[in-house]
Amino acid sequence: MRLHLTIEQVPPLEQAPLEALQDMAVPFGRDPTRQELEAALHNLDLRAISVQAQAGPAYEHFNVWLDDQWAELNDPANRDIPVPPHINEPYLEASQAVGHILRERAALISQWERAGIEAEVPQ
Repeated sequence: MRLHLTIEQVPPLEQAPLEALQDMAVPFGRDPTRQELEAALHNLDLRAISVQAQAGPAYEHFNVWLDDQWAELNDPANRDIPVPPHINEPYLEASQAVGHILRERAALISQWERAGIEAEVPQ
């Protein structure tokens, strides 16, 4: 059984109230078991590592560009300096992927709480 959500299934956060996210993470209209949630969170962690590896260079390129343009950007006369597409597009794509992972994690954690499973706090 697949418990995790695909990126296509996760709506933008502003369009998805918490209740909708909770319902999305429930297969077959029931609360998942602890083992199902642990497996889904593990799967999500693996996908998050992949997204992080892909997002890192895009964020780094954006930050380097920002550092290079800092003096100009802080000049009130130059407030409308556009971010070049080769910098901006990968940054926006990476940000969307990270946002999807975070929303999916929120949905799974809310299911964990709704199922009444006590969370284990690392020592």
